[in-house]
This record gives sequence, C-alpha cells and structure tokens, in this order.
Amino acid sequence: MLAACATLCLTLAACSSGASHGSSGHTGSGTAHSSAPASPAQPATGPAAAAAVKAMWQTFFNGAVPIPRRLDLLQDGQQFDLIVATNIFVYYDVFEQALGLMNAASMLRPGRFLLSNNALPQRLVASINPAGSTTVIYTDRPDDSDHLVWYQRR
Repeated sequence: MLAACATLCLTLAACSSGASHGSSGHTGSGTAHSSAPASPAQPATGPAAAAAVKAMWQTFFNGAVPIPRRLDLLQDGQQFDLIVATNIFVYYDVFEQALGLMNAASMLRPGRFLLSNNALPQRLVASINPAGSTTVIYTDRPDDSDHLVWYQRR
C-alpha cells in the first residue's frame, strides 16, 4: 500500500513539474507548486506550459519509454513548497504513517507545508511539526466535513 501511495504522489508530481531530462542523480522530486524557477527550456505559464505538462504526462505513461527516462521526470532535484495528502494516510497504520510523514518532510523545502486530513504521528518525525488545523464543513449535513491539519518542515 505504501508503495502505491508513493507512486501516486510521484506520478502527480511528474505530470506537473519542470524536469531536467538528462538528470541521472535522483536527488528529489518535482512538484506542481515549487518556488524554484522554471528551467529556461520550459515555460512557466500559458499554452506552452500546458503543452509541456501534457507532453510529460504522455511520456510518463508511455510504456515504451525506458524507466530511467520516466524516473527523470519524477526526480528533477526540486523540493515541494506544498504537499497536499488528503485521503491518503488514513489507509495506513501508525508506523507506515510515520514513514510517509518522514518521506514527505524530506521532499519539502524548509519552512514549507504538508496538508492532510489526518492527524499524523509527528512525535516520531523530528523534521516536521504540526502548525495548525481547522475543520472544513462542506454542507449542512451532519459529518460532511474534514479536519485539516497542516505540518511545517523545520
């Protein structure tokens, strides 16, 4: 299960990040919301940026593309400013939640945030702290809400 979660998160990151296509040192993960400037070869906004994201999606999901090339799309050395992990951690036990939280913390820039709708075992992970929480009510129906917690990387 943890591998499936990690794959989903990395897939989402791959399909919206800037990629250094020649990279072979897999040191981090791309993100849709990174404070790192876009590479000169890839536009940051507009139709050209949308086309670049589409091309990355197509490359990533193309089974004929070699795995190392696909991994380059996932791991371009950037770190996240924000990770949104709602309805993910609920499926794991405390140990797996702590591992996921530790991995998420390692992918965040210092001072940046993880948003979850689960209270996580942060006492087991020294590099991230709870920074706040709120309850979001969606409708007037009972129990149609989420308790959102945000964690900040040290």
